[in-house]
Amino acid sequence: MGLEIERIPTFGDNYTYLVICDETREAAVIDAPEAEPVVRRVEATGAVVKKILSTHHHPDHSLANPELAKRYQVPVYGHHSDAARLPGFSDGVDEGDTVHVGRQAARVLFIPSHTMGHVAYVFDEAKALFSGDMLFAAGCGRLFEGDAQMMYDALCKKLAALPDDMRVFCGHEYTE
Repeated sequence: MGLEIERIPTFGDNYTYLVICDETREAAVIDAPEAEPVVRRVEATGAVVKKILSTHHHPDHSLANPELAKRYQVPVYGHHSDAARLPGFSDGVDEGDTVHVGRQAARVLFIPSHTMGHVAYVFDEAKALFSGDMLFAAGCGRLFEGDAQMMYDALCKKLAALPDDMRVFCGHEYTE
């Protein structure tokens, strides 16, 4: 048993994810800028949404948080420093914290540079990394709030240390 990962196209070039524990059917929504595509996918899968996980505060990753949190009566997780900036924020996370989706566990990596409160969620057992806007198929995200040293540390020390067979689920489709 493991983690079912549903990729949901949103905003034209964004990816939102619905991650579902195979055993319990409990799910988390990751980085949702719009609600309707998420609701349709949740209904199609029969998943039970238990939380919303945000990698960072940018609206193209978080705008639907309040609507989805209200609809499913669930908390919204993000880096504790984004409490005032992340729509719907209710629960803060930081480096080394663990969040559970059913029986699946994700550890939190604090990887500031694209934004100062950027995190990634690493499901080690499922070999799945949800990197938000830090990693893409053709590169990495831009520096909006951090500096080059922060980007280097995030990419070359934390993310590069993950196993080679880790699957990367990025926040945008930029390869077309």
